[in-house]
Amino acid sequence: MAFLVSPGVQVKEIDLTNVVPAVATSIGAIACPFEKGPVSEVTNISSEEQLVKIFGKPQTTSNQYEWWFSASSFLAYTNSLNIVRIESGILNATAGSTGLLIRNTEHYLESFADGQASVGEWASRTAGTHGNSLGVSICSSAANYSADAVTTTSAEEAAGQTTISVSDATVFGVGDIVNFGETDGHEYEVTTVNDSGSSDTIVIKLKDDPNGEGLQNTITSGTNIRRRWRFYDLFDGAPGTSSYASQNDRGTLDELHIVVYDTTGKISGFSVDSNGNRTNAVLEIFANLSVNSNAKGPQGDSIFYPDVIYRQSEFVYWMDHNSGGTNWGTDVDGTQEGDLLLEDGDKLLLDQTDSSGSDVGDNLDLEDGSSTYALLSLPTRSELSGGTD
Repeated sequence: MAFLVSPGVQVKEIDLTNVVPAVATSIGAIACPFEKGPVSEVTNISSEEQLVKIFGKPQTTSNQYEWWFSASSFLAYTNSLNIVRIESGILNATAGSTGLLIRNTEHYLESFADGQASVGEWASRTAGTHGNSLGVSICSSAANYSADAVTTTSAEEAAGQTTISVSDATVFGVGDIVNFGETDGHEYEVTTVNDSGSSDTIVIKLKDDPNGEGLQNTITSGTNIRRRWRFYDLFDGAPGTSSYASQNDRGTLDELHIVVYDTTGKISGFSVDSNGNRTNAVLEIFANLSVNSNAKGPQGDSIFYPDVIYRQSEFVYWMDHNSGGTNWGTDVDGTQEGDLLLEDGDKLLLDQTDSSGSDVGDNLDLEDGSSTYALLSLPTRSELSGGTD
């Protein structure tokens, strides 16, 4: 309500009940045995949602929930709680099955970022048994991604069958996607590989089928089998040669794809091996990374796969290159065998002795150029273990 007491003088009533007075925010601190998160490092938490995201949910082990709810209750009345996860017998899960404590990112960079630990290719991002639910798969070539006629069936198999006789089971890995040439295009997930040498078999189930059904049609003996990577349909195409390598003559076939997935269902709610949950269990996807240590993307940022995993993954650290990946982690020279590059003013002498007197005659030996990266025969399947709370 407003009114004029005289010309040009206006009186107003203003409601001040909605004004919030300035109140000092309380700041607290607590050290707890949380489920996950950085260890021996102060982390400021502003909400219960952030508490769950970084340090996990309350656990019954050793009455951990009492500590968790103390932190949660404090955050119900304030927005600033400094938390330290205590170090007490906890270990990160690794691909080598031997647990290893990586306290936080600073500890990783100082002690493990150059591959100093012998624990396999990967480790969980934070310590705890939750890391035992992580899996990582690498696809490093077009042949890993998809290959036609990798082998044949060695017997006729009836519709509904799940155990399939094959000529060579060594060309398959658990999780591979196979097709038996059916006109309706059915694909199947490989759940077991039996390489007996004399009667090889694979066990299959219909891809992404919640009932895990078997063959949808009768398959004749001698049928060609197509094999694809477990996660091929989550990517636009196979890995190849990066633009960096092509434009800078740094070798060929340096790209790879990486998928991080849930093996038990404890992280995402879905196990990758359970019927119909292959893609539901996927946690992270990384496409067209490089094994070249100097590779750069269009914006000039590193696309070297350990660097990208460090910057972007919420779940894993890179720990070592796959043992089958020759030249991985190096900046190879793209010069092909037979090319001879001379600097201006250099001389090439044939039928003469060099300055050391060691080379005489008309033979010229050239060192082969490291023009490509060794490819893996099959996609990798690394499932982590050894993590403890």
